[in-house]
Amino acid sequence: MTLEQRAMTAAAQLRAEGHADDATVVEQNMVYIGQVWRESPESAFLEDDLGDVRDCLQYMLEAMGRHVRV
Repeated sequence: MTLEQRAMTAAAQLRAEGHADDATVVEQNMVYIGQVWRESPESAFLEDDLGDVRDCLQYMLEAMGRHVRV
């Protein structure tokens, strides 16, 4: 299973549990990460892309982290 598939599965679970706002955060950020990697011009600095991806991952982890059960 890819990272994108896992993220979308997690988003679906959040949505099913009534956490639609956090599910949307996960979905939108995962889509954006894929877009950044696909559409980034070769002239772009990797550092810039990684900064965007890092921010997206942080938002996704915060959204999912609100619902982690230990």
